[in-house]
Amino acid sequence: MNEPLEEVLQEIRARGVAVPFAIVVAGLRRRGAAVTEPVLERALRSVGSDVRVLDPWIGPQSALRPLLADEGEGGPWVVPLGSGANALGSGASAAHPVPDARRLHQALRCLARDLDERSPGDVARWVALVQEARRYPQAA
Repeated sequence: MNEPLEEVLQEIRARGVAVPFAIVVAGLRRRGAAVTEPVLERALRSVGSDVRVLDPWIGPQSALRPLLADEGEGGPWVVPLGSGANALGSGASAAHPVPDARRLHQALRCLARDLDERSPGDVARWVALVQEARRYPQAA
């Protein structure tokens, strides 16, 4: 993968488990990278990528996509699965002040590896867990 994309993925790893695809696109554009969403999505979904792209807005939930598009959450989510600096390990860090938060984020990344992305219910439940995990470090 190219350098700006790897920088964005490192930020995602440091912030938590996953982010909406629109945030990855915005991060690349801030770094001056020319981004075409379909090409980027294909690259992220390619074999050998250490990233998983999950789209919770399939099946019955697809009707909600237009309502959430303005918030940047109406598209797929990007999950960096690689072994970046904050992807694995133990102990606390600035991004995860509580070791339990790191374990929770690591567990959600591991769950994303084997998740059946064709199942709208499975992906929607996983995204709900990610949303809940976003609040965990602040509450700790």
